Amino acid sequence: MNKKLISILFIAFTVFINAEDFTEKNFENESVVAVNWVQTSGEYKALAYQAFNVAKESFLEIKKSYKGGKKLAVVVDLDETMIDNSAYAAWRILKGKGFSSSTWDEWVNSKDAKATSGAVEFSKFVNSHGGEMFYISNRSENELKDTMKNLKKLHFSKVNKDHILLKEKSSDKTKRRTEVIDNGYDIVMYVGDQLTDFSNEIYGRSNDYRNSFVDKNEYKFGKNWISIPNPTYGDFEGKGISFEYYTKMIGTATSEKEKSEMRLSRLKIWDGE
Repeated sequence: MNKKLISILFIAFTVFINAEDFTEKNFENESVVAVNWVQTSGEYKALAYQAFNVAKESFLEIKKSYKGGKKLAVVVDLDETMIDNSAYAAWRILKGKGFSSSTWDEWVNSKDAKATSGAVEFSKFVNSHGGEMFYISNRSENELKDTMKNLKKLHFSKVNKDHILLKEKSSDKTKRRTEVIDNGYDIVMYVGDQLTDFSNEIYGRSNDYRNSFVDKNEYKFGKNWISIPNPTYGDFEGKGISFEYYTKMIGTATSEKEKSEMRLSRLKIWDGE
């Protein structure tokens, strides 16, 4: 690869985004294509249906071959897994506002999140085929009431306090998964949009580690681990980019401008030859 060309391109990118008029709105606008894809493309809907169809088939196979004596549980994430918050992301783009706890609380309070294609049917399928669905989300516990109302509005199955485990202090879901196990269940499947929805091993780890983790566990995806596509945000931007993820790690950005610069610096660029 032509390193000189890459350096020239990166300098050009940096000059552009170091302009004084780079605003929070400029940064939010970088998500337009991703949000549009989620909201309008048939491809996104097809991938969601595909994931839940595979999950149904896999659950039946797991149940058929299961030799243990415990009750079978399926643990799912909520945001960008079972429910779609892209309208909130679109609002942020329109208003030029980054994520904040206050606007997120207002969004949750509105109870306007939509169901991901195939998600409601999957929740009913699991609960009618010998399993129990548990929703483990990093929404705050004070959002439980509105979250339950939203899920009931969308006709999800098993929407009650015993089956919805929200965040108390830590975003690490290990303790809440253990609660399910301690109540006599064997968790045989996880569904989520982030790798941390499947294992705590990569909690707070670098992208290099996360990618090696995926390679090491490739046989689990499509079987015990079902991944839902989410191009709008994620833990992969944790190291050195996001204000919300891994802020204690070296290289954390301190502004939207720096975050945008880091995004550009991570691109694998064709040298044009």
